[in-house]
Amino acid sequence: MRTKEQILNDSLKVQAKEPQWDCTASRHEQLTIEVLLDIRDQFLALTTILGSVEKIAYRAG
Repeated sequence: MRTKEQILNDSLKVQAKEPQWDCTASRHEQLTIEVLLDIRDQFLALTTILGSVEKIAYRAG
């Protein structure tokens, strides 16, 4: 899985190739990407926790 830094760097490269964006739109896109990556990371953490809980419940049952 690609890291947050890799995805953000790729986004900056794409933005550099696009016609000049206004600063607000560019910053908004960057913040949106960062928030989505944070959400992805939280879901991965929850998935790991739920997997562990499932294993514990299976052993106890």
